Amino acid sequence: MNVVLLDYGSLGCDVDLSPFQSTGNVTAYEMTTPDQVEARIQDADVVITNKMKLNRQTLAGAEKLKLICVTATGYDNVDLPYCTEKGIAVGNVPGY
Repeated sequence: MNVVLLDYGSLGCDVDLSPFQSTGNVTAYEMTTPDQVEARIQDADVVITNKMKLNRQTLAGAEKLKLICVTATGYDNVDLPYCTEKGIAVGNVPGY
């Protein structure tokens, strides 16, 4: 399984990413610019993000994508209708 963390730098410097290693091949980017999203998630099964916008355009090439995890309480940065249409599950942190 390919897991891509798009913007782990926005989570703070004390976040331990090692638990993700047991889930498969993990690629972690401290920061991703909007024009890098499509290329970085192209082969992802799971995308983890905090603030990156994931819309129809940026998600269209991610044909293997099964899950988007938002590391925040909201998920207004994710195109939910598109995800529903493509069968991509979306989760967030409802409270922390």
